[in-house]
Amino acid sequence: APAPAPRRRPPPPSPAAALRRIGLALIFCALAVWWTVRERSGLAAAKALQADLAAERVSMPDARARLNAINAAWLVWVPTREIERLLNAGYISQGDEIVTRLRTAPLAAADWQKARGYFELARQNSHGDEITGRLELCDAHLKRFQAHSERRPELIGVSEQKFETAARLLARSPDPWLGLATLEIYNQREPEKAEQALASARDRGYDFST
Repeated sequence: APAPAPRRRPPPPSPAAALRRIGLALIFCALAVWWTVRERSGLAAAKALQADLAAERVSMPDARARLNAINAAWLVWVPTREIERLLNAGYISQGDEIVTRLRTAPLAAADWQKARGYFELARQNSHGDEITGRLELCDAHLKRFQAHSERRPELIGVSEQKFETAARLLARSPDPWLGLATLEIYNQREPEKAEQALASARDRGYDFST
């Protein structure tokens, strides 16, 4: 049999081709280092924000701005579920701080609007009954104010329906029942219904001595 032809070795790469390969390798390494630094920076920023939220060392607007900056970073992924949870808890806490003032003093329409703003921010990431009930409570009070300021008695019924919806969604809260009692007393509608609402508020922990 004839002897196989000898294999030809590929010619050595030219200096220009070698330089291109080295340049591409250096670019890849630089991109890898750049991405790693950005990823670590994003993780550090997320951990710092989570710690500040847990310790209540940051306001909600500042926290939201910092979270938006973390999420806007290009080609950086960091887990933010716990941050969103803490942020929502902070919004709800600030809204509740306004709502519970009704237990000791009357609130103005602007107070209810401000509380509603906090609950609306919380609803951007959660749609549970607790947030929906709080929004219904704020809307019920706002409808009550609107009925008097615009002299629209038909809004009293809308306000009552929203109080009842809030009471159903916030089963353990006395605040919807206090609002319903306020609605009945101020509008002199049904005294017996006002008494029942106050009794329901007392059953849910409201202390009338305060």
